Amino acid sequence: MIFNFVDRLFFFILFLFSITIFSQKGIRFENASFDEILKKAGNEEKLVFVDAYASWCGPCIQMKKNVFSLESVGNYYNENFINARFDVEKGEGKEMAKRYNIRAFPTYLFFDSSGDILLRSTGYTEKEEFIELGKQAAETKKTYVSQRERFVEGDKDPKFLINLFFQVAEGNPSFAKEVSERYFKVREEKITDPKELSMLLYHLRSSQDPGYKIFEKNKETISGIVSFSEYEKLDLGFKLNPVLEKLMDGEKELNEEKFMNQAKKIVPKEKAEEFLNRYRVLYYPSQRKYKAYAKAAIKYYKDGSVVPQKELLLAAFIFSEYVKDPHALKQALEWAEKLHMKSEDPETSYVLAKLYFLNGKDTQAKMFAEKSIDLLNKRGADISFPQKLLDEINRKKKK
Repeated sequence: MIFNFVDRLFFFILFLFSITIFSQKGIRFENASFDEILKKAGNEEKLVFVDAYASWCGPCIQMKKNVFSLESVGNYYNENFINARFDVEKGEGKEMAKRYNIRAFPTYLFFDSSGDILLRSTGYTEKEEFIELGKQAAETKKTYVSQRERFVEGDKDPKFLINLFFQVAEGNPSFAKEVSERYFKVREEKITDPKELSMLLYHLRSSQDPGYKIFEKNKETISGIVSFSEYEKLDLGFKLNPVLEKLMDGEKELNEEKFMNQAKKIVPKEKAEEFLNRYRVLYYPSQRKYKAYAKAAIKYYKDGSVVPQKELLLAAFIFSEYVKDPHALKQALEWAEKLHMKSEDPETSYVLAKLYFLNGKDTQAKMFAEKSIDLLNKRGADISFPQKLLDEINRKKKK
């Protein structure tokens, strides 16, 4: 949907546009750069709401159609926020996705007018919960200034520091780093729970970083939080990230031969290959290299038994949309079947239906497309994706 925006050069046009804008239902999204959005928010003493989406993302489309368009939602967000939408695969949206580490879609970001993040959330969100997110952001803003002053005055209370860290981490990384460093001095560099680990990992990128010593020192307790295998993966990343970053500096493609030659000097060959394949499954989709992605994903995810569900569902979705190889589609179907055994939600049901259809199993495809539609109807959400698939299945049966 393209939203009109006010041409400030002409008062008469401003007047005419205002008639349309103020009568329109739903959220008014500005067509402007992020810096311009922040400036306008400062001038109008409002906060900023950003919807970071992808054009192919089903929940993003559903939010736009079912939630953003509602009058009650528009009334609250238009009164309290300057609103914007950015496609994370185009223009400034790409930069924002990198800057704010956006990996799930849709992602909702709430800023103050200085550009500090107050709150973030992800996924399809019903009307009442979505309005509540806006209210939470407003409440966060009220406490932010006083808490920063408290930190500057030297407060070392661990509970205060950990709460402050999570409040400022996404929007003000340099300040969050100061909070984290003070926290671990007070705690004597001990890691005992997931929140503390998150604080450490937020800024830890390399085995050359000061925080890596804390990571090594707490190997036993961290392994108890995330599992030993996950600790090993993190450790591998910290050791090889500097090699990857150096080779990619100013380059569009990674020279894999050079990477392996340097990586093998740091870790065993099989570990270097593991890291490289992880890089491939993250890099290839961003470059729309789906044949190469399919090959790397099958090797990396294998049977999918130790992969986070959301990550494996994304892989299965990408296969269902962009991969044509029959062997790869069969593997993706196995992933989707295992995911559905763990979670019967409309997204998993849709991906499973699509993969059944692509594998020539029309009866199962129809059953799960109908199931996805039923679950979405219970949410009051958009059913266009599974309905389109169901129509295609029915047309095929009639031929």
